[in-house]
Amino acid sequence: MNMPVNITQFRQTMTNIELFELINEIRQSHGENKIRLNDFNTRIVDELDGEHYETFVVQNPNRTTSIGINLSFEQCTLIGMRETKGVRRSVIETIKKLESQIARPVMDLNNPEFLRTALLGYTEKVIELEHKVEKLEPKAQALDVIADTTNTYTIRDCAKTIGIQESKLIDFMLSKHWVYRENSKYRRLCAYSQTVDKKLMINKVSQVVTSAEGDKVFTQARITAFGLTRLTGMVKKAGLIK
Repeated sequence: MNMPVNITQFRQTMTNIELFELINEIRQSHGENKIRLNDFNTRIVDELDGEHYETFVVQNPNRTTSIGINLSFEQCTLIGMRETKGVRRSVIETIKKLESQIARPVMDLNNPEFLRTALLGYTEKVIELEHKVEKLEPKAQALDVIADTTNTYTIRDCAKTIGIQESKLIDFMLSKHWVYRENSKYRRLCAYSQTVDKKLMINKVSQVVTSAEGDKVFTQARITAFGLTRLTGMVKKAGLIK
C-alpha cells in the first residue's frame, strides 16, 4: 500500500483529508467499503471532543470551501482505533512508519526539493542559535566577571543578605552538598570541591596556629558573589524565602 503522496517526511501532522484517503485505501485493501468524508469528519470531531486541534479553510475545485483539520499522529491513531481489527492494525502501522521517517529522515541527496528543504531548515536553526548566543553572551560575560571576583562572604553575611536564619541556610547548604562538616572536634564547615571548581565557594585560610607539633591551618568556607546569586535563587525556589 502506498502512503498519500502529499504527506512529507518533514511534517509531524496529517490533515483530515490525508488521513481520510489513507484509511479508505486500507479499507478497500481489506474488502471494506469506503467511508464518506462528511461521516469521517463527524467521527473526528466526536473522537477529539475536548482536545485541541487546528482547522483551516480548503478551497475546493468547484469553488466551494470546506474545513480542513491538522491532526497530530497521536490523534490520527485515536481516530484509526475506531476501525475494524484488520484496518486498525494497518492504519496504526502506517502512522508509525510515518513517525519513524520523521525521526530518521532519508537523506535523498539527489532530490533537489529535499536538499532545499534541508538547507532552509538548517539555515533557520543556525540563525536561531546565533540570536540566542548574541542574547546570552553579555550574560555569560557578566557571570564570568562575578565568578572571578575576589570578593567573598561568610555564610552569616549571606544569610543576612538573603533574609534567612543562618542555621537554616547552613542546613540547606549541607543538604545541597555545598558544604560539609570536617571530621574533627571543631566540626568546621568546609566547601565541597565541586562548589570550589564551579567558583561558587572557596576555602579561605582564616588562621595558622604554630605549636610544637607543627603548624595547624584553619580554613573558613566562604561564598563568592556568583555563589551568593546562585544560592539566593535556590533558597527562593525551595520556598524558604518569599
